Amino acid sequence: MYAIETEGLTKRYNDLVAVNSLDLKVREGEIFGLLGPNGAGKTTTLLMLTTLIPPTSGIATVNNFNVARQPDKVRESIGIVFQEFSSDEMLTGYENLKLHGWLYNMPSRLMEERIKEVLVSPVSRTSIFIGKVLGGSTETAIQVAILLFIGFSLSTIGAMKELTLNPASVIISCAFLFMTTAGAVSIGLIIGSQMESPEGYELIISFVIFPLFFPSGALFPINNLPPWLAPFTLMDPATYTVDGLRGALLGTSTFPLILDFTAITLFTAATIVVGQYAFKKMKV
Repeated sequence: MYAIETEGLTKRYNDLVAVNSLDLKVREGEIFGLLGPNGAGKTTTLLMLTTLIPPTSGIATVNNFNVARQPDKVRESIGIVFQEFSSDEMLTGYENLKLHGWLYNMPSRLMEERIKEVLVSPVSRTSIFIGKVLGGSTETAIQVAILLFIGFSLSTIGAMKELTLNPASVIISCAFLFMTTAGAVSIGLIIGSQMESPEGYELIISFVIFPLFFPSGALFPINNLPPWLAPFTLMDPATYTVDGLRGALLGTSTFPLILDFTAITLFTAATIVVGQYAFKKMKV
């Protein structure tokens, strides 16, 4: 018995022939691979065999079910693992399962029963939000540790002599960047929760991040700013991160370290509170 069998399977998009009269036989239990360069028709073939797109002509059967005439039977008899995760990361496990139940037109009562059977430990949206914030902050902390190690290595050979590296400066630097990243991740989640489509997300994030970076003092000293720029710099939370890092690693800061850390902590706390609220209100 053949698990997959095609005869003259063809898919055309106007004048483009994506799959041309494919004859294929795959036995039950056989491991079969489709190899070929980009554009050879591998993905198109799989999309037809899994009933996601209809063939233009030809015949294809999966487990003796015709993909064109019996798509529901085909789907019931197969499983598919995508190259990338198909679950929505912005939804909870419960919401992902419910979404798939809706796609298969499951009755509400049956859907809830099935979800309870497989969902051992429901996770709230607040937990997901906090997990994403802590995950992004932890990644930054690791990157900072690597950069500080490189800086320490350079200072031992005479380079970067102005760099002050000791346990206190390392801890303070990591604390500043951890808090800053938590705030930045929260901003990203707030924006993402309000978008119905991921298209344009990176562009919007760029319009948010770059205006924060430019007046922060990372590119120029903030001691003698023009009157029109000073208010933007003082309201910019990144200013206090940059100043705090300079104070911890170089010993030169415009504001006291306690003021810098208080400012960035208040900013991060505010974004987390707003982010949790926006994440909870996000439409499924």
